[in-house]
Amino acid sequence: MFRRREIVAMLGFLGAHEKLAIMVKLEAVQLRRLAAGALAQLNVQDTTAVIDIHELPDGSWFVDFEDRFPETRFPAFAIGIEPDWSADEASGMLRRELRDKLWICPLCQRRARIRRIVDSEDLRVDCDSCGRFEIESALLEELRSAIDSTDGIADELAQVAERLGSTDGIAHLSAENWRLSAKTQPR
Repeated sequence: MFRRREIVAMLGFLGAHEKLAIMVKLEAVQLRRLAAGALAQLNVQDTTAVIDIHELPDGSWFVDFEDRFPETRFPAFAIGIEPDWSADEASGMLRRELRDKLWICPLCQRRARIRRIVDSEDLRVDCDSCGRFEIESALLEELRSAIDSTDGIADELAQVAERLGSTDGIAHLSAENWRLSAKTQPR
């Protein structure tokens, strides 16, 4: 196995003009930094902490978290990181999984209470900022992934949150209507 210094020397030997993409193996220190960054981005570092990072025999990693939020459903949980993921891929996976485990509102990205509706694939979100609404589980998963990668979606979600906060009753968000909710003006 080559050390970083040897890799840098080899790259210099190959020529600086050649552009090579090298996958740098994730390490425990780097994963701890990525996990702490994900907690800070989601603004949950006051109630959630990284408690351990360990490598498995196959080279994959587990990042163990502790959640001290009073209404938590997972006081302790782990998120798996594959050995061939880049730092960006690992960071994205950490944020997506943390949004799920910590009940992060899909609209305003703050902590909320999310419950599955009995005999339904829909979920009820009770958010201090956005109010109460229902959302299809497939849409919830789509928004959790898209928030990091789709340009402008955060602004659209903020508009939906504002719209929901000014309506009476419980709105139902689906893949077909959530963008319309962002464009509709409050009554």
